[in-house]
Amino acid sequence: MSLLLSLFQPDSRQQLGLLEKKKDYRIRAKNYNEKKDTLKKLRKQALEKNPDEFYFHMINSEMRDGVHKEKVKKEVMTNKTYANSRLEVVEKSISSLWELIKNKFTI
Repeated sequence: MSLLLSLFQPDSRQQLGLLEKKKDYRIRAKNYNEKKDTLKKLRKQALEKNPDEFYFHMINSEMRDGVHKEKVKKEVMTNKTYANSRLEVVEKSISSLWELIKNKFTI
């Protein structure tokens, strides 16, 4: 194996490792150019973005661990408040019914 490596790389350059094959270079170059094109496209989109543009999702979401997530709405408190208000209405109606019953049977 070392005989093959010495054929590809001179002994004075052995510390640099194996020589890169053309197929490996093509794969690496293709990957590099795809990333470069993607970055170029994203920069162009950022430059063309309208700063006055607004979506409600912008205020209804937040970043958690680098990922956009929906904000947790306070439905629990809203439901609790609604339940308390309904409870008050029902208690008032029950007390008024008790008053009617007392007035009717205390003749």
